[in-house]
Amino acid sequence: MNRNHLKAIDNLRASPQSVERALQAALMAEQSGKVKEMKATKKYYKPISIIAASLAVIIALGVILIPRNGNSFYINASAAEVEKGYDYKHSTIGAYSNESSAQTSINTDTGKTTYMLEYELTDFYISGKNVESVTMKANNKCTYFDILKDKSLFRNYAENNNTQYTDEERGAITLGCDSLTFVNDNPSDDEQKIDLSGKLAYVLEGDMSKPEIAAKIKQLGQNILKEQKQLTKKEEHAIYEQDTKLEAEIIKNTLKNATIDITVKFTDGKTETQTINVDYYYDSAQRDTQWITFTLE
Repeated sequence: MNRNHLKAIDNLRASPQSVERALQAALMAEQSGKVKEMKATKKYYKPISIIAASLAVIIALGVILIPRNGNSFYINASAAEVEKGYDYKHSTIGAYSNESSAQTSINTDTGKTTYMLEYELTDFYISGKNVESVTMKANNKCTYFDILKDKSLFRNYAENNNTQYTDEERGAITLGCDSLTFVNDNPSDDEQKIDLSGKLAYVLEGDMSKPEIAAKIKQLGQNILKEQKQLTKKEEHAIYEQDTKLEAEIIKNTLKNATIDITVKFTDGKTETQTINVDYYYDSAQRDTQWITFTLE
């Protein structure tokens, strides 16, 4: 993509209606509970009051491809604001909390621990002219997509070469795929919004092939077993603090150099690709500021 044709949209303020929609999305995510329990498991969900406070401002950033020969597209996303002082690059288009699903499970027969997070892509859409289809591809091991609804609108989602877990271990993630294509049935030469909000989630698994991550995931499993016993408040707090730090390192290291390619095919057969860098932001002083961010490359 020629960067001379890019124009950044920055520092946009959300309308009250956008805030209300985000709150409703957060509430639905909190209630969804897409977690399949193995023999011992724990789940994390933020109280909706905390989510509501975080969503006081909505990030709505994007990059526009200035029209050329009638074809154009841009990616837009919005999600909860992270802590004040976080230095957004001018091309960051969104931040997502893992409210869709969080699962840490240990098989008490084998001792194997699994660790997965699912980030629902709320307010995520592609806008453009003459857009025939949109293909999304997750490029890193242990990252992929989950189709949450409207399966019939997607094509080419059969393969998931990025996962490290079996179908049973992935539980509720039944349509996990490393790439997929959304078909636009009614392309238009006028500006058109192709809304993927709530239809997709971005899934992250702690990468067990990296020894430093595997050790942290194993420790999470051991902590689950400890929590099956009667603990004092002090012991529970100590485990909570340790888990918070372990999870932060697992996510950060798994997402190192993670990217998503979004390719739009136009009605004239031409294509344009935009790459999203997936990163991680965490405030160690507050557990509820664990976010992944989407930044345009």
